[in-house]
Amino acid sequence: MLEFILSKAPGLQSLALPAVFAPHRFAELGNGIEHITIGGGSIPSLPYSVKTVHIHGSIQPSVARYLKQGSVKCVVYDIERPSAPGAVGHIIHELMGTDVRKDDSGFRLEFVIHPRLSNWINNELSRVGLDGSSSEAFMVHIKDATCIVASFARRTYCDEWLGAVKGSGL
Repeated sequence: MLEFILSKAPGLQSLALPAVFAPHRFAELGNGIEHITIGGGSIPSLPYSVKTVHIHGSIQPSVARYLKQGSVKCVVYDIERPSAPGAVGHIIHELMGTDVRKDDSGFRLEFVIHPRLSNWINNELSRVGLDGSSSEAFMVHIKDATCIVASFARRTYCDEWLGAVKGSGL
């Protein structure tokens, strides 16, 4: 069904979907999409036109290498709960290199977190020498406290997708 929708909407520029529902031919069908929001799971093969990838859910370091290979210029991680120790640092080094403040490639990495995770993100950033820093290439945004997303013990793909759609502004 999603393949049919994408084939009939060639001018579509923004899309939010659960990763498990990405069609097999997504790279060729979504050739006009510039911003994609993925909810949970792995990243599908992306069209070359995608410039911004908004990942809603957990940090998966294996995804960073894949995103760096394409034409993606901005990666936004919308984090609802702490990830494994060191995962944030791994993502930063994979996507930005060793010196985040001197990135002149035009690439941007952003973390969007809830206020309850601010201590956790500060600890993670201090491990890689970035305590309290931001630059044009790297930012941490703290959500408004009124935007609390309910955390469920067991999240379904539907929960991940709804969170992705809410986070994308669609």
